[in-house]
Amino acid sequence: MRILITGGLGFVGSNLIKKLKKDHEIVIFDNFSTNVVEVDNQIDIYNVDLLDVKQLEKTNIKDIDIV
Repeated sequence: MRILITGGLGFVGSNLIKKLKKDHEIVIFDNFSTNVVEVDNQIDIYNVDLLDVKQLEKTNIKDIDIV
């Protein structure tokens, strides 16, 4: 399953990723507004502000099963 996690570099998101990355493909959207934690370099990370529609369109993310 391919999972998009918004705010994936924050405290809650990074802990969620630790649990999910074992069995799923992870994509992260984060605006880097807080302290950034280290994550596995096999995870796709996009510097995106979810309030900016033009940034979201540029990511061209497809085939996400769950957010």
